[in-house]
Amino acid sequence: LKTGDVPSAPAEPLSQAQRALPAPPPLQLAATLASNEPPSAVAETGPGLVGVIPGQGFCTEKELAKVPVDFCRSSFDKPCLTGFELKYMHWYANAGLNEGLNILRAPGCFPHGVTISAMGYYRTGSTLLFNVARLWAALGAGVGGMVSGFNCFGRQTVNPTPKERRESKCTIVCKDHEWRPGA
Repeated sequence: LKTGDVPSAPAEPLSQAQRALPAPPPLQLAATLASNEPPSAVAETGPGLVGVIPGQGFCTEKELAKVPVDFCRSSFDKPCLTGFELKYMHWYANAGLNEGLNILRAPGCFPHGVTISAMGYYRTGSTLLFNVARLWAALGAGVGGMVSGFNCFGRQTVNPTPKERRESKCTIVCKDHEWRPGA
């Protein structure tokens, strides 16, 4: 559908209650995200976002040094979110999004320090799976709490000893089309 198009009528007749509902607005998501201005319906009040919680997700400098250079590092310089995702988070932060992020980032909710590998054959939806996993991990881990990219590697690459792997709070999300040793 293009902006202004009206979907065709459903095959079954509408009930009286359904007819009383206002017509849905035209699909404008792509146009909204392409714009530099937030939608006019965005609320301006809401809870603030809780900052980094001590003991929660973070990647140490030692861990980051061992991650491939083309992986994002969930920092302000190289975020693991796209421009559209960052824009959406900025616009809807005070419209309820921060409240959900605070819940997701509360101690014990998001499993910091895990490795998530999105594996699949070509053209089977593995990129979509990777992007969903990356988005949820980025939202849960927060800035500085995850790395992500293509070509999965074993956790022992970043955390060589069992003790380091147990204590790590760095979340890794990767995508690959083949199972590599150690992954």
